[in-house]
Amino acid sequence: MEHYEIVQLSKHLTDFYLANISFSANKGDIIGLIGKNGVGKTTLLNALAGIERADFGQILVDGKVAKRTFFTTEVDYLPDKLDLYDYLTLQENIDFVLKVRELENDETKRYLAELLVELELADQLKTRLKDLSKGMRQKFNFIVTILHRSKLLLLDEPFDGLDLKQIMVLKNYSGN
Repeated sequence: MEHYEIVQLSKHLTDFYLANISFSANKGDIIGLIGKNGVGKTTLLNALAGIERADFGQILVDGKVAKRTFFTTEVDYLPDKLDLYDYLTLQENIDFVLKVRELENDETKRYLAELLVELELADQLKTRLKDLSKGMRQKFNFIVTILHRSKLLLLDEPFDGLDLKQIMVLKNYSGN
């Protein structure tokens, strides 16, 4: 069983100091970060995803310090704004993501097809990303984020722009 531990993670930012954040989680746990805008939730997620380095503290996986390869191979992260290619179609964006992440296999393609149907985007593959509504774009971003099916899934405001039905579907897939 995977066990993740954050030990006294700290980061200096321009306006404040994110200080001594510690918590642990086991495989399958869901943890939410709640707080006012600007208190460092996204900064913490960026550190957990390996995008930003913390000034102090450690991230442990099964009691060992997480190596750089952990962040690149075992973490899927949906930031609050995922910047794919606006002028490409959904299919073109998918083809790009599959190629870059080396996911061009039958299993991933079946999973992708399932996600597109379940999240009601299968008929939008020829639509340019910029032409989607906020909620549809968020669902698409979620799909391309979870395609790798990594061990750790980090979501920053994943339900922004979604209705209740869509939120329930995303929650179901967040645990897979």
